[in-house]
Amino acid sequence: MLISLCKSLGAYAACDVCAHLPGTISGIIAVSGMPYIGNARVDSITAPGASDIISGLLSTDDAVLSTAAKLAFVGANFTDPSRVPVSVKWSWLGAVTVQSPVDRQAVLSRVQDPEKLRQAGLHGLPLLLINASADKLVQCNVVEKEMKPYFKDFEVHTVKDGSHVVFYENREEFVQVLMQFVKPVRRQRWPGSRL
Repeated sequence: MLISLCKSLGAYAACDVCAHLPGTISGIIAVSGMPYIGNARVDSITAPGASDIISGLLSTDDAVLSTAAKLAFVGANFTDPSRVPVSVKWSWLGAVTVQSPVDRQAVLSRVQDPEKLRQAGLHGLPLLLINASADKLVQCNVVEKEMKPYFKDFEVHTVKDGSHVVFYENREEFVQVLMQFVKPVRRQRWPGSRL
């Protein structure tokens, strides 16, 4: 049993798995993210104010704007960044800095064909969206509306007042939701699964 558990833009890995390795995952958990991506999708799920951050992250000719955007991005992940240890914020800033603006543009502009993902969902591949009501980067309600028609086994858990990083700030609730989803998925096989 393999379950795809991905966060934010990383959630679109599920689309690649369904397209290139059909039947290898038993479920998808998308945390503050959507299981596939395209230009229109990124724009449609971006929370108000996050577009300015994204523009700065893509800047290749303004070091001040780029640095400010990285700091704003790290802060936007949290409900209250002032309560997060500086060591955590610096660590996450380091992770953001590793990826170049050109790489970020490639990630954000990549277009996928979601057809095999949708077909798997319509045939019973379970999807759990773990959303946050106070996410400053993603409009989770838009993700929910986009995905619901394509998944017969569809669950949504919204962390009240949660941030983009519910796994960090709401760890106990996050783990409890994961376990509730994983237990029944472990016991079932959806049609077409090779596991």
